[in-house]
Amino acid sequence: MRQCIFISIALAAAAIIGSALHDGPAAASARTEDVKIEGSRNNRNTTEVAPEKIARGKRGRRVAREEAWVMGLEGDKKRIYERYGHPSGRYREASMGVVLEKWVYSDKGKTFTFRGNKLAR
Repeated sequence: MRQCIFISIALAAAAIIGSALHDGPAAASARTEDVKIEGSRNNRNTTEVAPEKIARGKRGRRVAREEAWVMGLEGDKKRIYERYGHPSGRYREASMGVVLEKWVYSDKGKTFTFRGNKLAR
């Protein structure tokens, strides 16, 4: 019993002395004010993302994926998206080396078929 008390006191004293001799802060702050964002040196197509822009949670990740998808639209797909908005359904069909993508707007009763970025039908 005496040995356990002595060991506990010795460990507590060592922890207190160790933290007093340590010059730096015990823990880093949650946010730093001097966030520096710079491009990657190895790959020019990638950049660091600011902490405020990181998607958090299931909904945040879904919204971030959708925004990235919309930003990548080109040609007829972009024109149709700007006119009708987000499709209620998107389907991809691969047949004999050709990939067709169908956008369905069920509330408007329209279906658009794309081959690449061009409207096929």
